[in-house]
Amino acid sequence: MAQPEPQTSGSLALIDRLQWLGDVGAGAFGSVHLARTAAGTPVAVKRVLMASGQEMREVQMLQKASQHPNVIKFIDWCSWNTHDDRACVYIVMEYLPENLHARINGRPLSPWHVHRFSTQLLTAAVHLDILQICHRDLKPENILLSHDDVLKICDFGSAKILGQGPSSNYICSRWWRAPELILGASEYTTSIDWWSCGCIIAEMMAGHPIFTGDSSWGQMYAIVRVLGTPTEREMQSLMPESGGIRLAQHFANLVKLRRGGRSWAELLPAFAHLPGSLAIPRKLLAYSPKDRCHPATLLSARCLSPSKSRTESKAARCDRSDTVRKRFKRNPTALIAVDEPKPKRQCFLVPPQQSSIQVVE
Repeated sequence: MAQPEPQTSGSLALIDRLQWLGDVGAGAFGSVHLARTAAGTPVAVKRVLMASGQEMREVQMLQKASQHPNVIKFIDWCSWNTHDDRACVYIVMEYLPENLHARINGRPLSPWHVHRFSTQLLTAAVHLDILQICHRDLKPENILLSHDDVLKICDFGSAKILGQGPSSNYICSRWWRAPELILGASEYTTSIDWWSCGCIIAEMMAGHPIFTGDSSWGQMYAIVRVLGTPTEREMQSLMPESGGIRLAQHFANLVKLRRGGRSWAELLPAFAHLPGSLAIPRKLLAYSPKDRCHPATLLSARCLSPSKSRTESKAARCDRSDTVRKRFKRNPTALIAVDEPKPKRQCFLVPPQQSSIQVVE
């Protein structure tokens, strides 16, 4: 890529000295390029054309969220004009060589890797929830992996701080899109990201996406084929206020299906023998946003936290979940990724002596 000419605002001190090495990828958003700093450090540079007026929001989201071990590290940004006089925002971030989609590659991951990546993904989800940042496009391609298997969420181009008026429902890639978005909700919570996390964790266990509709309504029916027909209460929780006649007819068609859900053991056979493993995607993939399990609660559960007493009460588990959230709010790195050797014997329910994410209590 030809090096552009600096024209406008931003921190040019670092960017102006980058050595451009090549292209990483491109899409509707713009393009990503590999560069090297003066110190020899490889970095990823995302170039976004300034057209919608929302380009700076990604910079703001990264500045707010990236001080966490499981979110891509933001380094610098600036606004430049290219040689053909197009205004672009250039965002410099750390470079990671692999994404989760490439790691899955059509095969279930090992229980050790599913445990490690699930814990780090949910830890990042807790962090974003505390900041009230909704990523709105979580999928394996937007999850990067380091050489030592540290997971980092990237691509905050669709992210938004919630509570600032109605939000677009035509966001999030289809196979990881929550039901309320498919049905047209313009007011939603970070639980749409939790749904995406459930899809991703199930995909790691299956080796492929589990909901693969070929259109928006095809996606809804794909979900029903797996989870079964939603109950009347669940439908009411999903129905947007401005539903209209067409949406009501679709709901009526869903009711007529009267379909039972598939067995999770049948859906994810590679993990059916591991106690507690199937509960993770199941608790995240609930029709009603209010029924989705908070990631902090899952992190404090036996299947994702260091071994706890089998006699621990439900109240104690709730207290531990609250502790996770409170400590996380005071210190976003309270749950930190550590480099650990792979255990000789893999087990999902009881993690190694040093868990990939330590819950500090």
